[in-house]
Amino acid sequence: MYKVCLLVKRELIAVKELKSKFKLSISQYLLLGSTFMIPFYIFRFSIWGIPTNVFEVTTIVTLVAFLIGCRGRTKPLVRGAIWPYLLLVLVVAIALKSPDQMQALGIAKGWFVVPFIYCWLVINNFHQHDVAKLALPILAATILISLWAIGQQMQIVTTAFYQNGDATFDQYLLENFRAFGPFESPNYLAMFLLPAFFISSLVFVEIKNKDKRLLASLLFAIPLIALYATESRGGFMALGVTAVLAFYLMTRRVCDCSNVMHRYSWYRWLCGVTQYGFLAGLAIFIMLMVYAIARDPSRLESDMARIEIYRYSWQMVRDNPIWGVGLGNYHTAIEEATRQFPLFRISVLPYALHPHNLVMALWLNLGIAGLAVFAIVVVSYFRRLRQTIDPLRWAGALAMISILVHGVVDTTYFKNDLSALFWLTVALAYVPKAEDASAGQKD
Repeated sequence: MYKVCLLVKRELIAVKELKSKFKLSISQYLLLGSTFMIPFYIFRFSIWGIPTNVFEVTTIVTLVAFLIGCRGRTKPLVRGAIWPYLLLVLVVAIALKSPDQMQALGIAKGWFVVPFIYCWLVINNFHQHDVAKLALPILAATILISLWAIGQQMQIVTTAFYQNGDATFDQYLLENFRAFGPFESPNYLAMFLLPAFFISSLVFVEIKNKDKRLLASLLFAIPLIALYATESRGGFMALGVTAVLAFYLMTRRVCDCSNVMHRYSWYRWLCGVTQYGFLAGLAIFIMLMVYAIARDPSRLESDMARIEIYRYSWQMVRDNPIWGVGLGNYHTAIEEATRQFPLFRISVLPYALHPHNLVMALWLNLGIAGLAVFAIVVVSYFRRLRQTIDPLRWAGALAMISILVHGVVDTTYFKNDLSALFWLTVALAYVPKAEDASAGQKD
């Protein structure tokens, strides 16, 4: 009887600990749902004549629930750094000055204001010890998107209802055999998968069981397979750079923290040989993969078109160095700039929706001031990241580096899901420690 009572007592304690572990507020549960909805902005509709999507609606509902729950709150709100607020002010001011004011305000709402509200909600609802819970909905969404893309590569899944009738998607599937999932192109899929992959790695913080960790590790192979199915050279380049950096930092830390190296010089030598040998092999493998894809004759025309887009985009930067061309006005501006080049307008202009470079995209959309403030946001993010705990530091750094590296050859921000992932990555650096929450947080 005593053993039975002891067993029941242990079970009750375990259940109590489990409840306390998963006890979340309403706004936290809503944030988990909003996080899952990040890639599903594709489901759009209008409310009172205002275009919106499921991610924006869930984020605003979360904001309302959080503000209602703030009644009687004694702790001050966490502000974070001042630079994102300045960026929002600049974006709204530029939108009001843009040639197409309504379109620019819609872009400001979907790509800046709502994603920043989501970031602000994250840093005010989570702390460093529990923000890893957001990795689970990101992982679930990433797995779902990846399976969608893999199904396309295997010709099990075709285009979605909103993609039907567009010859570009049929060309990707039937001629180039590149997966794009629910997005507009394979490159957009790759731009989503990489930062989502690194943020999802925080799920291991929540999983303590070894068997479950092994299962989660196997799940992480699915986004990598989907990334391969995109055949995105920018995605492979970003993955290679972040993988090399991660392995370098990891092995350097292992070598430096080991007491063996203080007694045996051969241990340090062996660490160095292993480290740099693996890095060289990985770099060579990534370069060979990119080279193999680049040799595809179907890519030659695409590469030439991209070079032309770069050339005209840079010319527009030189012509409009201070103010840019206006938020959301890039396609119209490049159409005007190439009016006397009919070949470009016929074959390349439909694909020139962005400059295919993050710096030029920011410069042309937000002007030199917007580009400068955005750069300060990124720099202050890395400075702040050094004050966070290890899992957040690693996941946040790799996610941001993948965004920036891929941004050399693509526009890794100006899209609903990509901007939300960017601000979620920023939030990882500014979520407060539990003891800091009572005093707020500034930078």
